[in-house]
Amino acid sequence: MGNHETKKSPKNVIFKYGKKEELLMKALATQPYITLREYMAMARIPVYIASRTLVKLVLANVLEIIPQESEDKFITKAHHLYS
Repeated sequence: MGNHETKKSPKNVIFKYGKKEELLMKALATQPYITLREYMAMARIPVYIASRTLVKLVLANVLEIIPQESEDKFITKAHHLYS
């Protein structure tokens, strides 16, 4: 298994930062947003795991969700602050 770091936000949401989170953050460094479907395909993970990962990162204040009629978009908090 790979190295995992535990991150803790002021809201005390704890999550493991592993390979799927690293893939997500690298993707968001090169594109403005990602959708659940894009993340599932890129990371080759099932919808449940992809959704749970995105929600945990939103709760940990790492990502922000932009609700859309067709499909929600996820952006990094840092990207939102500087765009």
